[in-house]
Amino acid sequence: MLLNHDEVKKILPHRDPLLLVSQAEIEDNEVCATLFVDPSWDIFKGHFPGSPVLPGIYLVESMAQAADILIMSDPANKNKLPYFAGINKMRFIRPVYPGNTIILTAEITTEAGNGLYECKVTALIAGKKAAQGAVSIMLKG
Repeated sequence: MLLNHDEVKKILPHRDPLLLVSQAEIEDNEVCATLFVDPSWDIFKGHFPGSPVLPGIYLVESMAQAADILIMSDPANKNKLPYFAGINKMRFIRPVYPGNTIILTAEITTEAGNGLYECKVTALIAGKKAAQGAVSIMLKG
């Protein structure tokens, strides 16, 4: 299932300036999403002047949003809100710069049955890993 930006907005509760995923494709138990790192984002004024780099927490948030899309696309999870419950074994492998397009992947590895999900997540730039780890998402509502 291919989702454009408007369809992503129907699934995720996030909005600008924190809606980071622009499109996604869901296949079985995995999602592949896209984030364009817009050079005009205000965050680059302070991180770092003269040598801008995307803060790691933005990268983690974008991977979590990819996981949210996968989890929230299940009709059983409609009208629930996804909350961060944990970040596990996250590794930052290469910096992300303004103008990069990041491919975000997420795969559900554990579903506890009580609204808690663990997902393996990866961020790729030009086919090379920029970050990888796992995020835990708790559904409320």
